[in-house]
Amino acid sequence: TVNLNLQTGHFYNVIGSVGVIHPASPASAYIPKIYGLPPSSNRSLYTSTNPFLISAKELIKKGPESYELIDGSMTSCRLPRPDWRILAPQIIVDDGTAKARNADFQVLDKPVLFLPYVTHGVDTDARQSGFLIPSLEVGSSIKGTVVGEQYYWVINRSTDLLVGFQYYSLRGWEQNAEFRYKGLGQDFVHGR
Repeated sequence: TVNLNLQTGHFYNVIGSVGVIHPASPASAYIPKIYGLPPSSNRSLYTSTNPFLISAKELIKKGPESYELIDGSMTSCRLPRPDWRILAPQIIVDDGTAKARNADFQVLDKPVLFLPYVTHGVDTDARQSGFLIPSLEVGSSIKGTVVGEQYYWVINRSTDLLVGFQYYSLRGWEQNAEFRYKGLGQDFVHGR
């Protein structure tokens, strides 16, 4: 059910994307020329290195850029078999961000981590500050079990900072940081 005037709607069994052009879309007629593909190329093309892909049993479109996904998932990996995805009973997409509560983080269709609250950027061209997905490595012979977390801070459009820590059960703590700045022309600073 769709209301074009209000830009609202209700959809079922949805698979959708931001940053992907599908072969059946009108924009796909121009893609083979831009990317040098044969005109009969029949595959989806990623227009961003960080696409936003969703699937849901039910999608409620509340306005031009506002959605609610019921029993849905979100990922940046290729569908239908993504390497990772976040599943939640309700995902709210609004103001360029997808938010979910009581979500499960899955890797290769196996639950890895319960997330009481998680956000995922929808704008495929923008960067977003926030905590990254925690790292966990079990059974390394030199380091033991490794647990780590990092925070990514977008300082401005040309500067960012990544700070974090890792704990090695056989060695102890390690802190890390990475600073990046890209100025005009060839000017840049990259430090670790």
